[in-house]
Amino acid sequence: MSTQMTSFTLPRTFERWPFLPILNKHWSASSRDSGILSPSPQWVDKLISSGIDRLAAWMYPFLNKKQLELATSFLCLTIVIDHLTDGKSVDDVEIMLGSLEASPTSPDGSSKVINELNRRLWNGHTNELSNDTVLSNVFPPAYRTYLEGVIEQARIRSRPTSASPVTLEEYLRVRRGDVAADAFFALCTMSVSSSTVSLEDMQLEELNSRAAEMLILNNDIMSFKKEYMAGDMHNAVAILMLSENLDIQESVDKVAQLHDKALDKFLRLYNDLCSGDNALYIEEYGKSVAMTLVGLDEWMFETTRYFGSEGKNVKVQRIVSIEREE
Repeated sequence: MSTQMTSFTLPRTFERWPFLPILNKHWSASSRDSGILSPSPQWVDKLISSGIDRLAAWMYPFLNKKQLELATSFLCLTIVIDHLTDGKSVDDVEIMLGSLEASPTSPDGSSKVINELNRRLWNGHTNELSNDTVLSNVFPPAYRTYLEGVIEQARIRSRPTSASPVTLEEYLRVRRGDVAADAFFALCTMSVSSSTVSLEDMQLEELNSRAAEMLILNNDIMSFKKEYMAGDMHNAVAILMLSENLDIQESVDKVAQLHDKALDKFLRLYNDLCSGDNALYIEEYGKSVAMTLVGLDEWMFETTRYFGSEGKNVKVQRIVSIEREE
């Protein structure tokens, strides 16, 4: 067995995006005070050292200090859940997450780390989660959708190899829950000045759907090297490679084209909604959602999680090199 080198060119998925990344000015203070950096198992410390504490600051540049602490707590929880459930059977994942609820009580589950982070999320941010009318309505159900999505993703991963392959459409549907898209966007309501209008009133599901598509597709392009080297083919790029017999670059380019279509639809809808009723709410909420996407993209080059120490070079040169055994 020999080691082969291959590479692909990373598309500039946000080149036409009118929203530029901004780092929240409260980042340093929030990361110290959120409780996430307190003593924890070594592997959690390793995850945090890869820059997780800055992720919320990139995704949510308009939040105040206490709101940013809430976002930091939730994002750390999602990263830890992703780490602990990766490769696990659906039964194991159900046991691990089945006792977690969107409530300010400490659950009795199998993972002490997840339980503790869940407790910190709900007990440590009671004011933000209860006093913000819109957030208190939309975040708890979005949190439950996320946990259900993680379990459903494990169920799909557990399919026998003889079963029918996952289609891109099915993958995108399940991945929206697993990637926590709705919960991410629910946190964006904290950036909105109006507390009298709900997402349901504004009928923003289409806007959120296009944003979720971009979130998933760009994430899968950026994380493809990490997942491919780990033998994980549960990724939009890998799915198209298998279903359409494409090489890596062809599949990456096709996923980027799908991202571009979602981007165009998002911007068109956002501009239309901003000219109608409740324009200020739409402008504030839509911009906040847009910043989560470009902020995550910025962070993925900054962290060592996806490109190791080469993130800055990859961001400029756009060349991703992969070693694989053949």
